[in-house]
This record gives sequence, C-alpha cells and structure tokens, in this order.
Amino acid sequence: MKNFRANCKRCGKPIQFIQKPDGKYHVCETRRLTIVTPDGKVVSGFESHFAHCPHADKFRRNNPE
Repeated sequence: MKNFRANCKRCGKPIQFIQKPDGKYHVCETRRLTIVTPDGKVVSGFESHFAHCPHADKFRRNNPE
C-alpha cells in the first residue's frame, strides 16, 4: 500500500492519504494517535482529516458547488 502526504486544498493543513485494504484512499491527519478501545485493546492509527477540516462539506460528492 502506498501512502503519501500533501496539504489540504481548502484549509492548507498538512494531510496524508492512507490506502485502505479495498485500494481506495482516505484523507487523514499526519499525527499518529494511540487509543484504548472499550475492551482494553491498544490501537494506533490516524484520525480522519474530515473530522476537523472546516471545509469538509465542500469535499462531499453530492455537494452542488
């Protein structure tokens, strides 16, 4: 899987594209997070950029813009 970094076209924040098992990419923050799940497992990963981008709605496919 190939991952790469860039800057968000709307907010300018550094982002990275993480390739999912289905081959599609998801836009994520660049800082790695470690969380503990409710069943006690420790997992490391990246948070979706769309959770924080003030322009996330403009990237939706059904956006008329």
